[in-house]
Amino acid sequence: MRWASPFKHFSEAARIRSIAVTFMMSVILLLVMHTLDGPLKSQFAPRGIVSFELAGNYEVSRQILNSWNAEARIYAALSLGLDYLFLIVYALFISLSCMQVGKALGANHSFLPGIALFLAGAQFLAAALDAIENWALIHLLLNTSRRWLPGLARWCAMLKFSIVTAGLIFIFGGLIAVGIKKSLKRPA
Repeated sequence: MRWASPFKHFSEAARIRSIAVTFMMSVILLLVMHTLDGPLKSQFAPRGIVSFELAGNYEVSRQILNSWNAEARIYAALSLGLDYLFLIVYALFISLSCMQVGKALGANHSFLPGIALFLAGAQFLAAALDAIENWALIHLLLNTSRRWLPGLARWCAMLKFSIVTAGLIFIFGGLIAVGIKKSLKRPA
């Protein structure tokens, strides 16, 4: 059974516009979340919210939460809330970009569109993992006693980061390959 692109009904122009819009939205949301992350950096959370995402066990997550004052916890809640919008935007951006790069490379390498399609679909799994991670972190922020939530958040975060990184590597590597291909075709 062949997979079909989830964006097959988009025109070329619509795909390009969607990539541009989701890229811009991703950058804006990243900048806002980076700003919100400042008050979250502490001795126990040197990487802010990422330290909380990767804590992995209940005691470490409690140390992080105890290092945050009431204002920092509000910043964390805002960051986690915005991340629900961000996970939709970045999944669309990376997915669309993988498909576009795969299409551009597909004429010379028949296996690359399949890799592009796999990575494009995987971005929606990354977004689902991100949503589960956020759910777990929000419950920890609300002082739940469920000791398994930090482990769930960590595994979801690690899988999410791996999938997103694989998609971004494919996009950037593909863009370099397309650039090289175009430069070799130019008449001297």
